[in-house]
Amino acid sequence: MTNMDFMNQLRIKAVIIKQESGCSFSLAMEKASLAFNLIEKLHAGNVTFQYQKEDGTLREAEGTLCNYEYCFKRPYKPRHNTSFVVYYDVQRQAWRACKAANLIQICTPEHAIQPKSNLLPWAHCPTKVRRGRCTSAS
Repeated sequence: MTNMDFMNQLRIKAVIIKQESGCSFSLAMEKASLAFNLIEKLHAGNVTFQYQKEDGTLREAEGTLCNYEYCFKRPYKPRHNTSFVVYYDVQRQAWRACKAANLIQICTPEHAIQPKSNLLPWAHCPTKVRRGRCTSAS
């Protein structure tokens, strides 16, 4: 993806976040950037991040996307027309989603994430998913 394509996708996601949440465009751009960063890290392994749930409570989740293609038989490509980030919740062993506008921070330090090339197949994926019994996204 070229830098121009990335910036266009970032702007599109920011406009959607702004429309859904009513926040300023600059805050929407920050949230869109955080969402893209989070998705990239989720592909690399387990990531701990925080977001505000719809009921207002703070949620710290440990998620991954390393098993998405195995479960859904297609690569994960975030849709441009939604502001949701889909992830597999490692602690609750279920697929979850959160709104990009509600993301607060990524808590996992950079050095804690292993690059894809060093991952063993399914090293960070729960046993339930490795055996092919995937649950649908919630």
